[in-house]
Amino acid sequence: MRHSEYSIKIIPSADDSYGYEISKNKTVIIRQPNIPGMPGNKGFKLKADAQKVARLAVSKLSHGMLPPTIEKK
Repeated sequence: MRHSEYSIKIIPSADDSYGYEISKNKTVIIRQPNIPGMPGNKGFKLKADAQKVARLAVSKLSHGMLPPTIEKK
C-alpha cells in the first residue's frame, strides 16, 4: 500500500502472527512485529488487522504526528 511517500509491508511475526513495516522513500522507518500498545511479543492474528493499524500509523505520519502513537482504543 502506498500513501504519498510511505509504503506498508506486512511481515511475519511470532506464533504465526503478523506485524508491519512502514517505509518512507524505500527506507524502513518503523518495524512493528508486535501489536503496538499491548504487552508481549505477539503480532496480529490476521493480516487485515496488521494492515489496518499500519494504515492508521501512516495516516498519522502523513499529518505530521511523530511518533505515530497507536493505542488499544
